[in-house]
Amino acid sequence: MGKAKQILDAIISQRGGENPIVAKSITTRLVLKGINMKSITESSPDDPNVIQKLRNAAQEMGVIVK
Repeated sequence: MGKAKQILDAIISQRGGENPIVAKSITTRLVLKGINMKSITESSPDDPNVIQKLRNAAQEMGVIVK
């Protein structure tokens, strides 16, 4: 559990940095890609479809995730 949250946090921190406006923009882009931000928490089960969507979004944005 928590892998989706780790990827999500990596995308937001690497692309958004310290700028809250950029972070909000990244969040909006992910929502438009069909990712339900509110359902992704540390304790939510890792859905392979959500993880794949997050990995694809990370790749498109040039974010490196583990």
